[in-house]
Order: sequence, then structure tokens, then C-alpha cells
Amino acid sequence: SFLAFFEVPDSPFEFKAQHDFDLHIALEVDSDTLHSMFEKGKAAGIETRGISDHQFI
Repeated sequence: SFLAFFEVPDSPFEFKAQHDFDLHIALEVDSDTLHSMFEKGKAAGIETRGISDHQFI
């Protein structure tokens, strides 16, 4: 899997106000990896919101 971000040269860009629910990615990982990476992010000082299990996916 890959996650890519692109810039368009000479194209104006402005951030707009958005609810943080709109600003996320979802990845399917096993439980051990999920909890390990969550703790690693917290330890690195990265803002975390907790783990969400949407159950319908």
C-alpha cells in the first residue's frame, strides 16, 4: 500500500477550516501492530485521538 501527496506547481492553495474527523486516514492492521504504533506515536509527542473501531468496515 502507498499513501501519496501531490503539489500542483503555480496552483494556489489555501487551508480551509475543517472538522478533524475529515482529516484522517484509515489503515487495516492487526491488533498488536495497531497498539504498538499508537504507543510509538504518543511517545514521540504526536497528537493522538485514540483508536476507533468502526466495526462496519
